Amino acid sequence: MWRLWKSRNEFLFQQIDRFPWKVAQKGEQEATEWVETTINDTANSHSTEQPNDRPSGRSKEWSPPPEGYLKCNFDSGYVQGRDYTSTCWIIRDSNGHVIHSGCAKLQQSYSALQAEALGFLHALQMVWIRGYRYVWFEGDN
Repeated sequence: MWRLWKSRNEFLFQQIDRFPWKVAQKGEQEATEWVETTINDTANSHSTEQPNDRPSGRSKEWSPPPEGYLKCNFDSGYVQGRDYTSTCWIIRDSNGHVIHSGCAKLQQSYSALQAEALGFLHALQMVWIRGYRYVWFEGDN
């Protein structure tokens, strides 16, 4: 359902027209991933590891930064005509333990690429003011 909703919004607000079979295929992949993650999280719930110490959501896709670095993942939300850009970021160590995270409303953007650039700049500023200097950044765009 989420994939259908997202595809609908992309069509309405960004004029992106996707093939229905590709949307269905992507939805099936995401549902399978969710089921596998849920099963793995349930199986791991009996371990001594704390849930907040693991990367959340798509933990199997997260890759650690190079030795001696932290990793900052970030993402931004772009909606055509909206007067702000939303962004979130998370900083983890090489073991996947969360160090810091945050979200913000930024200035208006006029494209998805501009929204991602604004999000990256914000994440970079948040990392810098916390004193981290060896950080590997990763966005999805």
